[in-house]
Amino acid sequence: MTFDQDVWITDQAKLSALRQITITAQSEELFAARLPLSYPVYGDAVALEGLTEGLVPGRPIAISGKRQRVRIKYRPVASIWLKNGAHRAPTIGELPDLPDIKLPPILVLDAGGFVFLRPSDILFLAAPPMKFVGSALSALTPQELSAALGESSPPQLRLEVIDRDGKTGRVDISGGEIELVAAVKEDETISEIAFIDSEPTTAIVQDRDRTTLQLAADLVHVYDRATVRINANVAAATHGESVQELVGSGDATIPYQRFTLRQPPLTYVSADTPSGMASTLRMYVNDVLWQEAPFFYGRGASERIYILRQDDDGRTTVQFGDGINGARLPTGRTTSARNTARARGLAGWSMRDSSANCCRDRWA
Repeated sequence: MTFDQDVWITDQAKLSALRQITITAQSEELFAARLPLSYPVYGDAVALEGLTEGLVPGRPIAISGKRQRVRIKYRPVASIWLKNGAHRAPTIGELPDLPDIKLPPILVLDAGGFVFLRPSDILFLAAPPMKFVGSALSALTPQELSAALGESSPPQLRLEVIDRDGKTGRVDISGGEIELVAAVKEDETISEIAFIDSEPTTAIVQDRDRTTLQLAADLVHVYDRATVRINANVAAATHGESVQELVGSGDATIPYQRFTLRQPPLTYVSADTPSGMASTLRMYVNDVLWQEAPFFYGRGASERIYILRQDDDGRTTVQFGDGINGARLPTGRTTSARNTARARGLAGWSMRDSSANCCRDRWA
């Protein structure tokens, strides 16, 4: 116990004088605060803020947040002069023979070259940190990373990072020379789809205070914990409106007959194709669905196909074959249109005409 001002008690005071002191105090009940988790979110396990019901093993979840920031703490104790200009990183042999000289952290860029890191430089973690064990690298869990940064003899780490210019690279640095800092409003928000593990006994663990999810695979990104948001019960969906349109009448005398869609834009979705996407257009002729193709070359004379082309203004043109490479449209006149949207949980739009029935069904 200490006093906030000098009192008459001294080292020479007698024991009897000390016994005359009266101290009035009152106890106060204090509740233990929840221990904050300071480490980032990555890996194959996610601890939720509280108890959460209704989660099912094997289901997808959407995770979003900002990248974890890392700040450089290291300050060189002396200036370092490079030989032959600043076009390469110096080696130990090129430095002055002084015991207090230490090479500053170096960010080796994936595209080639390097950058000297300065105190207060900010980097973004692009992958889970690794720890050097001898000459080998070992993965660090988020909890181990937090502990490593606070050790009296911190380990040497390898960080895969993104710098302030958006360039990717790696830096080998002591855990004592960096610190984790909070994301700011201007930081980019990133996201990914993950799956809860399918093992029913370990996929979702409930304790007294929180729910922990075991994921089927490691997360792609490293997130600042305070910015992470998780949406469950995720289902595949796209955004758009179901629309139908008559595009015109077929004429068998015209090779490569074309029609321009009058209601742009045409929606594209991700797909397992060479381009990584597919249009949502569906074209019907005489109640028969024709297939989209990337080009006419090498296609047969009777194949019911069409190709799509877009101009700089976003207008989409549908083109049919010439009777040699892809079938020609039959001659006919547009008479009717009806919606043919399937019950797929997606909005669609379609067009059809009944004689030379050129039509489309776009899933948006």
